[in-house]
Amino acid sequence: MSVNPDSIPRYAPPTPAELDEMFHDPTPEECYRDCTHRDACRRLYEMFFWRKASESVDEMVDYMECSECEEFE
Repeated sequence: MSVNPDSIPRYAPPTPAELDEMFHDPTPEECYRDCTHRDACRRLYEMFFWRKASESVDEMVDYMECSECEEFE
């Protein structure tokens, strides 16, 4: 028994916007915001630098290399 290829439903190819969303590399801030252990990193940063991470999130994510985190889930 052979299957007629035209009888198989086809899906529309993804749009460029959908492709961008599917293959989007998160920014360091997005990695930090979505990370399950971000509070531990924040405490570590605050302990070593004696300043609140909320005052310098950009600086913290750069220093902690959130975009390269091996623990990011």
